Amino acid sequence: MLVLRILSSSESHLQSPLLSPVYFLPIDQFVCLCSDSVVASIQKLQCHLLKRMVVGGRLYNYYKQANKMTPREYAQKVITGEMHDPVLSFQLKNGFRFVKVLPDYLYDRRSVNYASFLEWVNPEYRQKSSPILS
Repeated sequence: MLVLRILSSSESHLQSPLLSPVYFLPIDQFVCLCSDSVVASIQKLQCHLLKRMVVGGRLYNYYKQANKMTPREYAQKVITGEMHDPVLSFQLKNGFRFVKVLPDYLYDRRSVNYASFLEWVNPEYRQKSSPILS
């Protein structure tokens, strides 16, 4: 299960200008999406309004390689197809782009507390036109 938090407009000050989801709802909400249907579920949320989505996904099988390589090296091998990780490989197949490794993401033995920080840019996004310019 992937939990996507969509910030309300009152929380806009919390967003990074570079990596913010830039999708506001009238009230603060949590949207729970099954990870196998993230992109399909986003399309139901008036996808032309969603500019991008950022997620953290645990490096599920990193514990098997932790004594041989860094989490960054592990992620790089998954990205290049040298290794398979059920979470990261799935996210990459669904159009997410790897940004960096997140340490201490959550207490988790399988991932040794590491996660990947990923971004999905919505190809359907259309910026609202200003009524002054239209």
